[in-house]
Amino acid sequence: MHDPQAWRPALERYWQGLDLGVPLEHLWQDPARQRPSALCYVERDGRYLMLRRRKEPFRGLWTAPGGKVEPGEAPDEAIRREIREETGLTLQRLELRLVTAETGPHPAYNWLLFLFRGTAAPGPPRAGVEGELRWFTPAELEAAPIPEVDRRLLPWLLGPADGVPRLGTIEYGAQGELKHLQLEPPGRKAGPAAEENL
Repeated sequence: MHDPQAWRPALERYWQGLDLGVPLEHLWQDPARQRPSALCYVERDGRYLMLRRRKEPFRGLWTAPGGKVEPGEAPDEAIRREIREETGLTLQRLELRLVTAETGPHPAYNWLLFLFRGTAAPGPPRAGVEGELRWFTPAELEAAPIPEVDRRLLPWLLGPADGVPRLGTIEYGAQGELKHLQLEPPGRKAGPAAEENL
């Protein structure tokens, strides 16, 4: 269990800067369980750097690198730090694509997750303790063993940017299986919602 108040000031400042038209509590509904975290689809030369996870959530599958937001960090600061730590790479460009509220019975599947797309500076990646690293083309990524939730979100993560991050809610079952996924327009900057009941 973590103390949500340690994260709240930096998260509130970052959230207000996004100007999404909804309060942070719209997604951070259970702060005692939903740990703030960030992932980034790191791109270079049309390929994306993925990590094969060694632990839950999604152990053994390829996911975007990232990790937990530390108290006092904004999500964009956290993802730059996590990418340096996990891959040795520096991010040149960074764009927030999605923010999701993730909940489930298993403690490893409760997150307030900020999903970014970024461009890596030149230099080879350096594998860390989190797992093997590999570059994937978009076609290879779609065919790779990735979490089902990631597969459903790829169009919003890798597609053309519209400058406004989407908000979503995700529910997992007891074994980490995807039960429900809903993407919604961010408040007053509304567009059509996409909902999937699984």
